[in-house]
Amino acid sequence: MYRPTFYSSLYIKRRKGVKIFIEPLDVLFFRDGRPFTAGEQHLAQSIFPPTSLTFQGAIRTNILKQTGILTSPHRLKSFWQGTDEICDIIGSSQDYGKLRIMGPFIAKKEGDNIVEYFVTPSDIVRTKESGKLHMLRPLKEGLFISDITQDFKGIRPLWVRKKENLKRIPGYISKVDLERYLLDAISDIQVVHEDSFLARDPRLGITLQDGIKISREGLLYIAEFLKLKEKWGFTLDVHLENGEGLEKYLPESGFFYLGGERRAAFYFKIKEGNWLDLRENIKEKVGKKKRFKLIFLTPAYSDQGWYATWMENGEKGEVKFKWVSACVRNFISIGGWNIAKRYPRPMGRFIPPGSVYYFELEKGLDGLFKEFWLRPISEKYREIGFGLTLIGYWDYT
Repeated sequence: MYRPTFYSSLYIKRRKGVKIFIEPLDVLFFRDGRPFTAGEQHLAQSIFPPTSLTFQGAIRTNILKQTGILTSPHRLKSFWQGTDEICDIIGSSQDYGKLRIMGPFIAKKEGDNIVEYFVTPSDIVRTKESGKLHMLRPLKEGLFISDITQDFKGIRPLWVRKKENLKRIPGYISKVDLERYLLDAISDIQVVHEDSFLARDPRLGITLQDGIKISREGLLYIAEFLKLKEKWGFTLDVHLENGEGLEKYLPESGFFYLGGERRAAFYFKIKEGNWLDLRENIKEKVGKKKRFKLIFLTPAYSDQGWYATWMENGEKGEVKFKWVSACVRNFISIGGWNIAKRYPRPMGRFIPPGSVYYFELEKGLDGLFKEFWLRPISEKYREIGFGLTLIGYWDYT
């Protein structure tokens, strides 16, 4: 039976992990998955929100610095070869070791509090005329027949019983608003748009010749940097799979380099949020109505593309269900750079955060929350938090 390597703290004794707030001190560069070769392409764009691949690299580098490996040529060579003892903790070029990550999530400092924001679920829409929010819901009755769903019999279209024109809402919602959404209420939700906290800053550059500071002819390029406004940053949950503490690896606060061109960022530890009351409220509603939906908080990979095989099979672990519908945005391409091997990672198409899948529960309420509540279920990179899901309640339109 499949069991993810990341375990929600709501089901087992809390591991000795830490949660940190990361505040950039400079512009950032998170290059998207498209190839960028000097002389062939001239534009390097940034992806936002960034993925945990970048932050995992930053955490690993910081631990190498704290343990003195970065200043020890012998141990650094052993690390790259995968033979140093630290590889058991933070992994090597072949694996992730015991290091586990959840996030990153956009966050803002508000007084003594850190408010987290999540990608707006894709089934929240807004009327073009009045700006009022509505939630897409599956149709219970079959109003029409379409050959689009012949391969997925039983998958129902999403609907809003309004005559107004609707549009999807890009942006982010706070944790408080996400909790309202998961309980099937959106009347007071406030959507925060990217422009309110992020500026995209295209900068002109030119490639220099190796060893000398002389520009190379014909190699002008533009790189898109990102600048977060003051008090905005990221949260990241970090722990070790074996339950060992991270105190000797991550001090209470410090600095590390983040993203392309190694831009500086400051971090400090914060208190972890409590999802327990919300989980119990949702569990009660799902138990009564036998309907639940999965919301992806982070990107997820599946060999099937926009859905996973277990959805079609209607079974995962001890849980049995019927797949009813889905609300998925366009795929996002994620690649990156493999520092150890010095070549680009294979680029793949990932299910974007904010994607929603609807199910009717047939068996296994307790197992449902063990399988999906704050669990990464991606077929790639789940050790570093890809495919992190939450459970919500839904009703037919």
